Amino acid sequence: MVATLTLKQNSKNSLKQWVNKIKRYEAQLPLLYEKLEYLEVRSIGYNSPSFEPRLSSNGSSSYKGIDYWLEKIDACERQIAYYERELMKYTLLIHDLGELESNIFSGYCLELKSLRNLALSNKISVEKVNKVLKSIWDNKNICNK
Repeated sequence: MVATLTLKQNSKNSLKQWVNKIKRYEAQLPLLYEKLEYLEVRSIGYNSPSFEPRLSSNGSSSYKGIDYWLEKIDACERQIAYYERELMKYTLLIHDLGELESNIFSGYCLELKSLRNLALSNKISVEKVNKVLKSIWDNKNICNK
């Protein structure tokens, strides 16, 4: 019985943490698009390699060739793609929830209501709320595979 309660508690906490991570991704995505645009502009204006001898050595430290900018652009694009995949998983999970599951999910993860308040507002037991939250977490894990 204790192991079951711990598993349910971990599932609920993990679900909240996952939703918080998705919200963070949602907030960071516009910033990543701005960063990508900046990097693309910078890659156009990179310093071309010069085969003439340099008169001063301090110019070499600020030199950033096209490879540098392409690596930065690639890393930013990969991060954007990852965030968008995670947001799509979240959207699909939310879309597939039934009315009761949706009420419990939004109440628990978004509105931060207690389990008791959720049980009272949905006219079900706290145990049923726990089962619904665990099933949502299990569905989320199935979607990730």
